[in-house]
Amino acid sequence: RLELSWKEENRAAQIAAAEAVAIGREVAQDSERQGEQLAHANDLADETKYSLDKAKRGIRNLTWTGWIANLVTKDVVPPEDKIKRYLSRSSSSQDVAGPLLKNDYKDAPENCRAAVEAFQNYLCNLEILENCESPQQRIAATVVCAQLHAKAAAEVSRLHMEAPPDIYQRLYDDLSAAHNYQRQMERHATGQPDPKKSPLSSLRSELVLESSTDTAETLEKLEEQEKHLDSLSNNLNELQYLSQSISQAFDDQSDVLDELDGKAEALTDETRLVIRRADQLAQKSLFKRTKPKMENLVAIRHMQTGKYLVIDRTIKDVVVGEFHPELSVFSFWSRSDCTTFGLQNTCTNTWLGQVLGGGIACSSTSYGRREEWDMDLGEDTSALLCASANWGNGGWISVRPNDCAFIIGGHDLNARKEADKWKLVNLAKLME
Repeated sequence: RLELSWKEENRAAQIAAAEAVAIGREVAQDSERQGEQLAHANDLADETKYSLDKAKRGIRNLTWTGWIANLVTKDVVPPEDKIKRYLSRSSSSQDVAGPLLKNDYKDAPENCRAAVEAFQNYLCNLEILENCESPQQRIAATVVCAQLHAKAAAEVSRLHMEAPPDIYQRLYDDLSAAHNYQRQMERHATGQPDPKKSPLSSLRSELVLESSTDTAETLEKLEEQEKHLDSLSNNLNELQYLSQSISQAFDDQSDVLDELDGKAEALTDETRLVIRRADQLAQKSLFKRTKPKMENLVAIRHMQTGKYLVIDRTIKDVVVGEFHPELSVFSFWSRSDCTTFGLQNTCTNTWLGQVLGGGIACSSTSYGRREEWDMDLGEDTSALLCASANWGNGGWISVRPNDCAFIIGGHDLNARKEADKWKLVNLAKLME
């Protein structure tokens, strides 16, 4: 009963370790798929940005000033081709001892072909594992190698009674050497010591030597225990390798997600810019421009100071100050075919926009290109963009703290993040 008990315990431990490895491989495969999806999304973001840049140059080319601007600026460069990027990777192998075995087995009989092909497939994937650079690649290659090794081992075991002894022995030895080489690569990747040089291995050898004078039954039991410990050690090593690779893969995916988040915001701004330019050209080409429609009454609140845009009659300019029931009220105008909107003060009947000197004022008597504004109306607060600033690229509006003067910043993502936040307060809802 005691002998049966420790055998059952060994078998149960090996089953548990095998299940843990299987779960680890499934998680690794899921991680690899997620990494591939994120990489594909990243490539799509780069391709979309390239298309938008080409569209901007094409739209600019329809005007004289834009045509001249295109002549003096560089053309947009397409994103790096994915195939070229893959082929340009370094194929240098990891610094581990022992070359991969390459035996063509041309003299193998027909009934050994399946085992030979399974073994050679395993060797080919070991070469792929050897040349992997990223954690995602190593995870995928490790999982595939484990599957192919299991298949090759099953095919070689089937040949034990069918194939010539020399062919079987060569395949068995070569498969064992290749599998040991895979373990060596995994230990090198995780920084583990060689188990042959570890204190535990030396202790095992001493125990075997001390037991050499014992009975054959004891030696057989020690040998079985040694195989059991080696099997558990291999499973634990693979689990550690998988866990470290998965952890690194998740860290890399987190970085890619942050990068994608920034690209998505930049693409949103670029898309709105292209739409604004296309709307402007469309309005020019029409015999009759689309008439704007008054939507509601709003007050423009500066979130950093809590104050509002107010018309200062003494200097005939727009400033940031306390709310005024007449001079802080603007009518919100929009066109059905445009993303931009206009803001007309209800007291002076003048439009808020950019003047010829480049500043912001509320002095225009008509709603034109210089009086077009844009912001993310889906958000409670958002940066405010003057659509005509920076030669039609737009400029995000901020307020200088010391004198509350208006500042027109850049049009890119960084400028939007640094710009002040504004809120269009719907006065009609407040009155209700």
